[in-house]
Amino acid sequence: MAVVACYALFQVATTGTQVGAWDTVLWFTCVLTLPASILSGVLFTLIGDALRQSEDDDAAAAGWLVLANTAGATLGPPLATYLLLPYAGLERSFFAIAVTYAAVAGLIAIARRPHRRASALPFANRPVIAAAAALAVALVLFPSG
Repeated sequence: MAVVACYALFQVATTGTQVGAWDTVLWFTCVLTLPASILSGVLFTLIGDALRQSEDDDAAAAGWLVLANTAGATLGPPLATYLLLPYAGLERSFFAIAVTYAAVAGLIAIARRPHRRASALPFANRPVIAAAAALAVALVLFPSG
């Protein structure tokens, strides 16, 4: 939701600003990416906690987390540079990134849910339902143009 909100806020927060100085470019970058970057760090720790709870060995959990993070950091920029931006453009790339974050959050919600009887609904948790609904609304209302 932060990716969508920052993209929507970008035009309002940068109205009347001209790109000409490094501090303006820094401001544009912060408006567009800082909240999502901070939340990505929070997501990293939640994934680490989920892995630690699912693994018997803390070192193995840390190893899997670092492996996944390093693979993402290694593959993400070239994929964005050579595939997403040239073929999808900036706006669709932001949407694709928002959907990817949503998918990761959904997988974490599924992995972290307590295992109850088989007939229990997988998302019978009200905060998860509220977050999923807010995310769906944010993606439907994604600003385009």
